[in-house]
Amino acid sequence: MKVSNSLDEADAAFLAADVARGVCESRSAAVAAFIRLLREREFMQSYLDEFELWGRSDGADDWECASGDGLADA
Repeated sequence: MKVSNSLDEADAAFLAADVARGVCESRSAAVAAFIRLLREREFMQSYLDEFELWGRSDGADDWECASGDGLADA
């Protein structure tokens, strides 16, 4: 799918520099990489939010009392 966007001069220069240095094959590849990073950040934040919510639940206490079962001291 083809999508066009507008960038300010500083952002366009940043993309061009990455392409020139070989960091990305093209400006499109750089934008795609940035979108992947945004998705990963969103996923990580969701994971952290859920982990925090779970940590405040009764399940966290159950896990703490059983998490070491079967493990010997090193």
